[in-house]
Amino acid sequence: DKEEMRQMEVICFGGAEVIRSTKEFPFARCINYYSVNDPLLFVVPEATKALRSGFMGMGYGRMSWSTSSTGGGTRGEDVASTLEAMADPNAEPEFVFLTPREGDPVKDHGLFEKTYLDALRWEGRRYQTLYLPPWHPVTNPVMKFSHAFIVAFHDAFVKMLKVIIKHTVMRLVLMVMSMNAWMTQKVFMPFALILFVLWDKVQDLIRMMRGEDIYQPVVILPIEEQEPL
Repeated sequence: DKEEMRQMEVICFGGAEVIRSTKEFPFARCINYYSVNDPLLFVVPEATKALRSGFMGMGYGRMSWSTSSTGGGTRGEDVASTLEAMADPNAEPEFVFLTPREGDPVKDHGLFEKTYLDALRWEGRRYQTLYLPPWHPVTNPVMKFSHAFIVAFHDAFVKMLKVIIKHTVMRLVLMVMSMNAWMTQKVFMPFALILFVLWDKVQDLIRMMRGEDIYQPVVILPIEEQEPL
């Protein structure tokens, strides 16, 4: 949606492709940062041309949707649009070339190395100034302190819970298991044996009341060996 694009800001650091505000992509702001010794300048001819010519595309895309960006304007219209953009005090260059801080093309290409890091910090401060509420400098430290306090409290609570589980709950569990084993051996098994004997006697009593025969268990003893004559 183009209405949403007009509210977007696109910031590139050493990009492999130049992104500009056009009629098709009407971004509110496009900035392409390049270190002057960035190796990608060899494969991005538009950025190389801007570096050599000294023309940084100031406000170009935003001011020229109907002419230069679409390729439909005449040369005179292109020049007029460019001059109008350069005269706009609010216009920003679409190309910003940075002085290398490391002197090594590989390091100067890194986003978090010194060259691009300064620009990244500047963009961060700009965003805070433009889009964050005035009370943010006060509330942000409070929120950070609150978050740190919650994390510390959570860690302390977890440690305390582990100590409680180790020294209290585990001992209670072991005690219950030991008592359960004792109760099984000393109480439940004898009680179950008594119930079994009582039930057997009750069955004999019922058979006696009914006049049925009562069978006594017979114990077969082994035959004693006779002594030799």
